[in-house]
Order: sequence, then structure tokens, then C-alpha cells
Amino acid sequence: FISNKELESFVERFVSFFPPDAVKPGKIRIQGRNSSADLSYDPEQLNANIMKETFVNHYAQSEVLYLIDLSMKNPGKEGRIKISFNIIQN
Repeated sequence: FISNKELESFVERFVSFFPPDAVKPGKIRIQGRNSSADLSYDPEQLNANIMKETFVNHYAQSEVLYLIDLSMKNPGKEGRIKISFNIIQN
């Protein structure tokens, strides 16, 4: 990213209906029914925060949604981050 001014924060958000698990610093696993996804990132560069939200869907039913926020520790004016997903079939 490149910005015209110093950024106070920079957050990349991922959303899942399946609960994520912080396996170790730099790796979050989302286990689905038939596969899983490993989200990898640099823990020296990014902080991970996993949150659980409840919402009401179009059928007036409550559902749970998981939010994964990866925020830069020192965003500044420019930077480069690498986030990758590895899909594993069960």
C-alpha cells in the first residue's frame, strides 16, 4: 500500500461461518466440513484478533459469524504485507 499521509491503522478483515483457531503465531486454521484453510501471515508485522459476532439472517434466525482482523503493527505511509491461504482437502 501507499498513502499520502501517515496511517494510524491498517486492517485486513476476513469473515467465516466456521470457527477459526489460532494454531500458532502467524497461522490461523479454519476447519470446514470437508476441508480446512490455513491463513498464514508474518506475526512480526501483523497482529491477529479473532472475534465472534451474532447476527439475524434474512429468515429471522440468529447465526454466528467469525471475524479475523489482521492489523499492521507499524503502518506508516507505505508498506507491503503478505497473507496467504492454503486449502487442505480432508
